[in-house]
Amino acid sequence: MRKRPIEVKFRLSQEEYEILQRKLVEAGTNRNAFLVKLILGAQIYPREQLIELNLQYKIMNRLIRGAATNINQLTRIANTNNAVPAAKFLIDMYQDIRIIKDNLQPLWEETRRMAWRS
Repeated sequence: MRKRPIEVKFRLSQEEYEILQRKLVEAGTNRNAFLVKLILGAQIYPREQLIELNLQYKIMNRLIRGAATNINQLTRIANTNNAVPAAKFLIDMYQDIRIIKDNLQPLWEETRRMAWRS
C-alpha cells in the first residue's frame, strides 16, 4: 500500500510549468516532494544554499574538534601533574574558543532563520 494513495492532477499554463520546472531544479528535489513540502507550509531553499550551509558546518565541526582535543590534552596534563598548565596556554585556548564561537554565530543565526521559515 502506498503511503500517499490519493493522486491529484491539475493544469498549468506553459509559463507556470516553466516556473515549476525552474524551482524544482533550484530545490534539487522531485516534483512530488516539492509540492508536498509546499502544501505542508515548509520553506524550500535552493540546493546551493543548503550545500553551502553544510560545508560551513563541516568547517566549524573541525574547529570544534580541535578545541575539544586541546581541552582533553589540558585535562590529561592537569590530572597527570596535579597542576594546571601555564596561564598563557589557558589564555591562548580561551582565545581560540572565542574565535570559533564568533565564527559560529552567523552560521547559527542562518540556521535559526531557516528553521523559523520552515
